[in-house]
Parts: sequence; structure tokens; C-alpha cells
Amino acid sequence: MATSSRRRPSAQPAANPATPADDLSTTPASDRPAAKASPTRKPAKATPAAPAAPAAKAAKATKATKTGDTTKAVKPAKAAAATPEVSKPARQARKKPVANVAPKATEADVVDVAVEPMAEPAAEPARAVAAAPEAAPKPAARPRQRGRRAAAAEQTTEAAAELPVATVTAAADADNGALDAVVVAVETAAHQGADEVAPPAPEAEANVAPAAPPAAPSPAHSSITLVDGIRRRLAWQAGSHCPDTLLQAVSRWQDERGQLRLNDADGLSELLALAARLGHPLEVSDAVWAHVAAHSDLRQRIDHLEAQYPHGLDAIAQASAEAHHPLRPCQLEAAFFAACVGACVLADEPALQIEAPVALAWTLVQRHFGAAGLTVLAPASAWPQWQAALSAAQAVHVANADINTDITTAPAPITWLDADDAQAVASATATDVLLADVRCSTRGVPQHLNTATWLWAVADAHLLGPQPGQRAQAEALLHTVDRLRQGALADWLEHGDIDALAPLLLQRRFADVAEQWPAWTSATADCALSAEQAETHQTGLTQIAAQLARWQRSGFLSDTEQLALQRQVLGLQHLSEAASTAALPGLLRKALDAGTTRVIVFSGAGHSLPALAQALQAQGLPVQALPSASSPRQADAAARAFRDAPDAQVLLVADGVPGAEPRIGLNNVRPLVLHLDRPWSSAVLLRRLRRVRAGRAQREVPVLQCLATGSLAAMRAALDPLDLSALDLAESADRTAAPAEVLGSVPRLLRGETLRGWLTDLLACLGDASAAEAPDTATVPSSINVDVSAHVSEEG
Repeated sequence: MATSSRRRPSAQPAANPATPADDLSTTPASDRPAAKASPTRKPAKATPAAPAAPAAKAAKATKATKTGDTTKAVKPAKAAAATPEVSKPARQARKKPVANVAPKATEADVVDVAVEPMAEPAAEPARAVAAAPEAAPKPAARPRQRGRRAAAAEQTTEAAAELPVATVTAAADADNGALDAVVVAVETAAHQGADEVAPPAPEAEANVAPAAPPAAPSPAHSSITLVDGIRRRLAWQAGSHCPDTLLQAVSRWQDERGQLRLNDADGLSELLALAARLGHPLEVSDAVWAHVAAHSDLRQRIDHLEAQYPHGLDAIAQASAEAHHPLRPCQLEAAFFAACVGACVLADEPALQIEAPVALAWTLVQRHFGAAGLTVLAPASAWPQWQAALSAAQAVHVANADINTDITTAPAPITWLDADDAQAVASATATDVLLADVRCSTRGVPQHLNTATWLWAVADAHLLGPQPGQRAQAEALLHTVDRLRQGALADWLEHGDIDALAPLLLQRRFADVAEQWPAWTSATADCALSAEQAETHQTGLTQIAAQLARWQRSGFLSDTEQLALQRQVLGLQHLSEAASTAALPGLLRKALDAGTTRVIVFSGAGHSLPALAQALQAQGLPVQALPSASSPRQADAAARAFRDAPDAQVLLVADGVPGAEPRIGLNNVRPLVLHLDRPWSSAVLLRRLRRVRAGRAQREVPVLQCLATGSLAAMRAALDPLDLSALDLAESADRTAAPAEVLGSVPRLLRGETLRGWLTDLLACLGDASAAEAPDTATVPSSINVDVSAHVSEEG
């Protein structure tokens, strides 16, 4: 903006009778006199484009002029009268000379120039001079001095900045007597222009949020509180005087979101001790102590059991096997999980036999944690299986050399509650351990019994299934056992992640841990010899002992003597098989009554099986004999009929040619395999089992060996037991030929090491295994003699 030297204002206003000040608002813009130019004033430079707000104001003023509306044009005299009270900045401005500031325009000039284009006064200076020929000549310009009105100009600079540049320039010719009115007019115009440019929106004012109340001052002390809910957490509140050392210590237990992860009592005690040393008060609520102590209890129980069993669970597994109640690794894990966690849901499949690990867990908490009472909440129909499991667990003795004690203690009292008896349940009192069998009930766990330290809820394996009501029951049980509120239940509810429930729920399928169970389990069925059979058996043992003594003395055995010895051994085996055949009807009825639907009976005497099948059928038993391999079509048809029969069936199977024996298929049922005789070699027994094609999901298929008490077969079984650990059901499909029997159903001559090995085994069956050494064929000492008469009489 071009500046000009301000002339000294005259005492009298400029004479311009043609255009008085009062009529400026009604005079056309083209006929109005322009501002007079000073002789030394240079033409004003082109003014840049005005801001949007002044342009809008000019447009509005132009519209008012065109329509003849003069209500907004305020005359200088009236403006001064309308504002009798001059602002403080204006009063101060009167006392100071104005210097180096642009002269301010009168209100008339403001109104006139507001409707003119901004560049017009500077574009036509000659026209402005010619328009006022009668104006008095202005004196020469003199240096500007800071006048008394400088302060007023500075106060209104911000408002005047919004006016067009021409307005401020034209005000240089204004009269000094109207300065107060000009100041008021400028302020009024500036406020009006701001109001016209950006009027406040009523909607925006309605949506303005109220100012937040001032935050309460934080206390000087720090505190740790518990924020309860489905996901409990500790809240740390630093006091206004909290030392930096304590803040750094707290940061060790804060996660990336700043939440306090302090779940052990030792850490909390450490913080309190540090705050005490720093002299800073730290308050911890009782709820925080209870929460932290519950977390510490879990860790302490785990550490205590690990200290009691430094070698793992092998000691308990061995003890359970010796007690004839073997526990698998997954069962031992379930027992330790229940004993350590305290409150949990156990939803294993029935094949995993959850009763055994729960009973062991009860024994563990008695011995190692001092539990004094157990309450069994289950339907009365489930009591027998729980009673059997608890009795078996009490019989497991685990001697631990490190602690010089065993797991068995005096049995604690057990309270039995019928889950269907609401009155008995309501009147019951809580004990240290609560076992709730809710597999056949939807009532859940009573609230007044939920105070037990250990709560084991045994649920159905399909607890989290899609059936109606399962989801609600699962949530109710999980809410009951989720005492620590670590977030496991919250994660499952929010994201549906079943793995998140690991701290609360133990749910496994049998297929996932089936390899921990052997494919077969062996047992022995003792059969008694009749008096006549026992006498015949004793005579045969005496003859065999004499022939072996002769071989020991000389180291020589002729073929005739070998054949005679084989006939005697086979005769004793036939006596044992006869005793087993007599006991077979009772064994079959017992198995069928127990729910077994398929029984496979193996025998080396294939020629006698058809007659045996007829005898058993006469007794009302569903028995069939598998035809020999000489008629494969009939054998396959009989095997299919046995497999697909809707009712229980018993199949008699004879040994055949190794590698060509027909296999026996099953439709995913658990059979009973029964050996009617005891072959001399256990390899024959394994070959028989390979013929049975049971499903991979079937584990621990029972194998029953019939043995006559005190017989040579029993002696051989003790010397050469059947090892089923290396035999898996997958080998059932293997058609590889197994080794043939050393001693078959008929005598055959043996040679070399085979003969020597057979004689050595026979000698070991009759006498002490340590003295059962074969004579050296080169040198035969006379002192080698085994007296087996005492052993034979004792066994007889």
C-alpha cells in the first residue's frame, strides 16, 4: 500500500457545498468526490486482492446501496452521539500525537469506499483532484510524529486490517475533530464485518461439549488396587510424590499396555519393602493380597510336587503297575493337573478312564497338601465306579527315597451325596475337596459347596459341542472354576479359542493319546487239572527229568530218545489243553455276560475244533469253527459271517501254515482273544495276534491265556512270557511269515543248535535256570547232575 505525507488537519472542515457529509450515503458512487491527493503524494500502487471476508462485506454494502437502503449508513455526528462512552484506548489516543500511522477515515469515507472497487482510488488520481476544484490547497507535508492518537490506532490495527486498503488511505484526509467517531466507526465496521463473514451456527453451538471439570489432585501416596471383572487386573496409581526409583521398579511388572502383571506375593512384598526404604507410602488393598496369594498358591503346589517327585511320574506309574492298576502318562498328567490347579473341569473321553486320575489326585492332595475330607457329588448310579477307583488309588504305594515316605496315608472321610437328592445336597457342608460328577446332570455345582479348595467338575466329553444347552452349561461350569480370572474365560468368550481354556479345562480325545495304551493286554486264566490228569502229569514230569539227567551226564541224545522225549512233552501239553477246554464254557459265558460281542479262540489242535464247536453249541453258546486253509472260500465266508453277525459270536481258529493263514476282520469292535493252549514258543502266540485285524482306535485288546495250574505249560509260560509291548495293531496287516513252532503238534526230529536250545529250555522249565546248562559235547564232567525230584514233587 502506497503511503503519503499526511497534511495537517485544518480547523475548519473542507468546504464542499455540493456534497455535504450527510448526503454521502445517497450520492451515486460515480458522482462522489474522490479523496484529494497531496501535491507530494504518489499514485497508490495496485492493491492486491482483498481477503474473502472484506470482499463479502463490500458485496453486501454494494447491494445495500443499489437498493437504496440507507439504514446501515451512520453519519459521523450521529455515530458519535450514539456512542457517548468512548473506549479507554480512544481516550488514551487523544492525549498522544499521531505519528507514522495512516490517517483513519471517517465513517462516511468508510461507507463510501466500502462500495467502491479497491483499486479505483489508486487507478484514477487525476479524477480525484478534478472532482474537488473548490477544495483548499493542502500545505506541504512534514515529517510524521507520533501523536496522541497512536495508541488508539494500534488498538484498532487488527480490526482495520480487515478493511480494504483504500479505506485506510482515504482516511488520511479526514477531519481531526471526527477522530473519535472514526475510531468507533472502524471498530463497529470491523465487528460487523466479522459477524457478516462468519456468523455462528446454532447447530454447532448446540453440539459443543461442556468443558471438562478440573481433575482432582492426585494423592501424595501411591496405591495398588484390584479391578474386578471377568478379567481381573491390578491397577497402579502413582502418587504425586512417588520417587523415580519406585516407578522404575514398578515398570518391571508392567506389560506393553502399562498394565501391572504382578501375580506373586514375593514381588508385591518387594515393592512394599522398596517403598518403605524410600519413605514413600504405598497402599495395597486386601483384595489385592487375596488375588496375589491365590496365584502364589498355584505356583507353590507345582513346585512342591516337583520337589517330592524329582524323577517325574515314573515312580507312580511303576507303583500303579505293581498294584495291577496301571496308569498311563496322560492319566498321571490329569492327576497332577487336578491336584495343582485346584478348580478345573475334566472332560476327557470315556476311554481315558478319568476316574483313575481323579482318584490319584485325591490321594496326592491328602498326602502332600493335607486335605482332610472329600465330598463326592454324583448320581447314585455312578457311585460304584468311583468307589472302585478310590479303593484302587489307595492301594498304590509309592516309595520315594528322597523323602523316605510313601503316598499312602490313613484314608480321610468321604461324604457321598446323591446329585438327584436336592434336600441332601442343600443340607451338605463344604469340605476340602469337592468331586462333582455332572456328566449326567445339568444342575451344575451348588454355590454353597463351591468354597472347597479343590473343585473337580467331571463333565461330558462333548461339553463344548453344538447341541442346545451345551454352551450354557459350559459357561456356567467355567465361570464356577475360574476363580483367578486370569482372562482365559474372557478370551474364549470373545474369540472362541478353545486353547485359551487350558488353565481351566482338560479335554482330550482318546485318539490323541492312544499310543500311550498298548495294543494288547495279557492275562492268565488258571484252569485246574483233575485228579487223574494231575497223576498222569506227575508221571510224565518224572520221565522227562530222568531223560534230561541222562543227557546231562553223557551229552548224547539219540533220535529214538529224542522222539520219546517229544511225545512225553506233547502229552503233558495235551493234558493242560484238556483242562483249559473243560473251563472254556464258563470263560465264554463270563465274557459274553460282560458285554463282549466277539471272542476268538485259538488252538494248535485244529483237528479237534469242529467237535469242540458242536459241544459248545449244545450248551447254547454261539460258536463257529473256522474251516482250515484247505478250503479258502469257506474260510472267507465264515470270517465274513463272524464279522457281520448282529449278535455276539465265538470263533474257533486253528493254527495254519505260517504266512498263509486267513485273517479275521472286525467292524471296529473290541474282541477277546483266548489261547486255549500254550505253544512252546511265544512266537506262535504273536503270529496268532497278527491275524486279528482290530481297528487302530481299539487299544488294550484283552488276550487271555488258559493254563493248567502246575503244568509244564505253566512252567514254560513263566520262563518265556509273552511280550506284547513291541506288538502293535498295525502289525496285524503284516503277512510276513513268522517263525514256525519248534515243537509242533506232532514229533519231528531236531538237529544241531535247535535241538540243543530245546533241551536247554526244557531243562530250565524243570529246574533252576542258573543250573540249566547243556553239557559240553567234547568233555562231560561227572559232577554235572541235576536232581529234579524235589522240584517235580513240589510242583506236582
